[in-house]
Amino acid sequence: MDIRPLTTDDDYRAALAEVSALVDLDPEPGTPDGDRLEILSILVEHYESLTDTAHLLSSPANVAHLERSIAQLRAGNVKP
Repeated sequence: MDIRPLTTDDDYRAALAEVSALVDLDPEPGTPDGDRLEILSILVEHYESLTDTAHLLSSPANVAHLERSIAQLRAGNVKP
């Protein structure tokens, strides 16, 4: 099945292309193509989440805000 974690933009683009092709086939869940679509979709979502987080943390202002929020949480100063 040769599915592995997505670690580069090239991996991501290749997985997106395969997801697109599989979506066009509309495979039934539980079939080999359906399972492959599900797994690749999870990997794509995970990679997008990581890249979104990296982008957000590339801003010093966002990092400072996150650090303040963590400090407030640790101090118990959290509003529901």
